Amino acid sequence: MELIVLLIFVVIFGYVIYSTKKPDKPSPLIDTLTNERIKQLEYKVNDIPRQVMESINGTISFQKGKLAELAAYMNLRGAYDKVIPLNNIVDFICIRFPKDADPGTVDFIDIKNGKSARLSDDQKKLSVLIHNQHINFLKVKIDTSSVQDITNAGSNTEL
Repeated sequence: MELIVLLIFVVIFGYVIYSTKKPDKPSPLIDTLTNERIKQLEYKVNDIPRQVMESINGTISFQKGKLAELAAYMNLRGAYDKVIPLNNIVDFICIRFPKDADPGTVDFIDIKNGKSARLSDDQKKLSVLIHNQHINFLKVKIDTSSVQDITNAGSNTEL
């Protein structure tokens, strides 16, 4: 009896599975959409390694540059009386004050690492100014009392 029930169950199960016939050809619209979507995904996936490598290389270069500046700063601290970090046109302005026979010096230092050590346009212009001795020491004094007067005058006005 159990064998007959099992046999009937297998027959019904087989009928259900084989009776749901799958279409021989997919719909052309679905096929086109699927192919376009696959191409888009392939393009994005293929583009990821390039983006990742550019990001990694950029990050590594930036970190190597900062590490080189840190190492240079440590070395400069021993050679100069004052080391002023700028990180703008130049990385440091270093000052060695006159002592005995040493006349002292003010040096503009830009740290370069890697194969390329080219100066930027602004660095070239600064270099020309330095070599032509167009360097000034300016003392700028600001009178803060006039600033205070303007502030006080503004608070006493009526609207």
